[in-house]
Amino acid sequence: MAESKPGARAAAQATDAPEREPEEIEQDIEATRAQFAETVGEVAERVDVKRQAKAKVEEGKAKASEAVEALKRNPAPIAAGAAAAGLFVLWRQRRK
Repeated sequence: MAESKPGARAAAQATDAPEREPEEIEQDIEATRAQFAETVGEVAERVDVKRQAKAKVEEGKAKASEAVEALKRNPAPIAAGAAAAGLFVLWRQRRK
């Protein structure tokens, strides 16, 4: 079996390829660059632990803020919880 030089196969395929205009090739290159940049950006986000931690903290703050706002609009659950806690304390004191 005859050995071929590296790249000889690619060169043979390139000669079989239809002629392309330089503008088409440039458009393909730009599209590939854009895809590559997007992929690199996604990988960078995944490995940025500090950024991920900050995002989780912000997410937690937002959820806590939403909960506080919900309780401000409807304080009945807090009042009910306080009343239940008070009754429990009274019950425990009377059992002694």
